[in-house]
Amino acid sequence: MERLRKAVEEAAGIIKEHEFARIVSHYDADGITAAGILCNALYRLNIRFHVTLVGKLDSTILRNLSDEKLVIFCDMGSGQLGNLSGLKGTVVILDHHVCYDEKRNGVLHVNPYLFGINGMDTVSSAGIAYLLAKCMDERNVKLAGLAIAGALGDKQVMAGINKEILEEAVKAGVVSVRRGLRMGAGVIKDMLLFCTDPYLELAGEPELVEAFLEEVKINGTKRLDELSEEELERLTEGLLSRAPAASREALIGDVYTLNFEVIKDGMSFARTLDAVGRFGRTGIAVALCMGDESALDEALYLHRKFQSRLVAELKRVKDDIISGENIRYFYVREKNITGVLAGIIARYIFTDKPVATVNKSRGKETKISVRCSRMLISQGIDLAKAVEAAAEAVGGRGGGHPVASGAAVPEGAEVEFLKILDKIIGEQKKGNA
Repeated sequence: MERLRKAVEEAAGIIKEHEFARIVSHYDADGITAAGILCNALYRLNIRFHVTLVGKLDSTILRNLSDEKLVIFCDMGSGQLGNLSGLKGTVVILDHHVCYDEKRNGVLHVNPYLFGINGMDTVSSAGIAYLLAKCMDERNVKLAGLAIAGALGDKQVMAGINKEILEEAVKAGVVSVRRGLRMGAGVIKDMLLFCTDPYLELAGEPELVEAFLEEVKINGTKRLDELSEEELERLTEGLLSRAPAASREALIGDVYTLNFEVIKDGMSFARTLDAVGRFGRTGIAVALCMGDESALDEALYLHRKFQSRLVAELKRVKDDIISGENIRYFYVREKNITGVLAGIIARYIFTDKPVATVNKSRGKETKISVRCSRMLISQGIDLAKAVEAAAEAVGGRGGGHPVASGAAVPEGAEVEFLKILDKIIGEQKKGNA
């Protein structure tokens, strides 16, 4: 931890020497909150900045950054060190994905894996950005809520560095914690209709939702925080009796209230940011992280739209999933939901094998997201290594975390990629037997 802190301090010192920073971050909740933390910290120091949220780093983006004096990559960059040689200025990477290469000239690489720390579970890119912001100014403890939202967005646990950040945030009154239903916040009927994480079979079924609410005697037009203790208990017991086993474990737990953010419920904030980012609404995403309530209505609309698409696609593909020897896979139609969809199915519906979603809507390149339940890690499965190797074998690129990875492969190489991935996963399991 001490070595990581020194790297963070070095990065903070370098950034403070500049008058302008170019920030490039991933468009999911963790990447957005990491960028948001930096924006708030830089604004406090009167350092100008320009933010871009992207799904991946490609040659076009890198060419546009070639003359920048300072580029900060958040939640990406660790797997593209070899492609950064064309950048003339200083490069800082704040990432938490598995990496195997530590150094490149002109690159300050801050990644927990380089210091023996688990970046998959115990610290997100937002957490790294928060540590850096605290080095810049102790008053940035108020940004801890964004770090917690980033961790929630990446399905992390509150252990290790995340736990330290949370304890600091609670002590400062930035975050509050209680036990309860981990479904987010909002009108109960809508929450049930669009609840995919944890997954409920009520999702996308308005008649089933109405019947369920009548059964447990709950007014579905109420908000969750308006229920009495007795009503909340009835709702909870009803949901637990209906939910699949994996979903029951995820339904009840710690609920995080972010006292300084525009959306107070931590899970709802993370999901809203994720939806906004995937729709490409960069300005709204950053505005939310900087406390601009004028962006809230549009953000909530986009979240609802995203969940509607997600539920519809989930209902469509459940019967179209193809089972290989070691993986399951299916094809999707909607853009920007491949990883989310794969995660839901791998965590809650088919947990015995990794799940791959194939999205061929990107023209000459196909995006593939691969997810697995955490219990499969004990069987020797490491998706980061498997996906990277399978992608390289077909002329693509890939990587990520042991439980969540993605690849971009040439159009027409999808079947071969899946065949190779299935074989690699089988070899990983045999090697652990």
